[in-house]
Amino acid sequence: MKNIFLIGMMGTGKSTIGKLLSKDLDLNFIDTDKQIEKHFNMPINNIFDQHGEPSFRKIESRVLQKVTESIVACGGGIVVKKENRDFIKLNGTSLLLNSKMNLLEKRLKDSSNRPLLNDNDLKKQLEKIWNERKDLYFSLADHIIDINSKTKTQIVDQIIGIL
Repeated sequence: MKNIFLIGMMGTGKSTIGKLLSKDLDLNFIDTDKQIEKHFNMPINNIFDQHGEPSFRKIESRVLQKVTESIVACGGGIVVKKENRDFIKLNGTSLLLNSKMNLLEKRLKDSSNRPLLNDNDLKKQLEKIWNERKDLYFSLADHIIDINSKTKTQIVDQIIGIL
């Protein structure tokens, strides 16, 4: 079996849905952000502060290219690098967890571990990131999962139905 890649904006529930899918499908689960934190032995915010986004993205690509037969919760920015998009296309099925901006704002308003959300205007920052990445998400996605007004169970069931 090939990999199942969950892609999308931060706050869409990729890690939560990935863990549930891995249990239901009895597959290994990998969260690329958690793997990067293990590599650097520090939280993502500190990685960005001390090593910068380019170092983070370099390790992110290495983590991605090691996955086999897994459910993979990809960091929101994994689509930025072409080599990552190419790897995902060739090595599995990609599912875009798509959400309305107001749901992301609600979920992320009190988050302190999102290094790209350093602006006081959360909505503006999220819209900026979305506008930079949306075409990449949609062109990479094999399937688009609308997560608005759905429970975790409904999302997982929809994904299993697609697979």
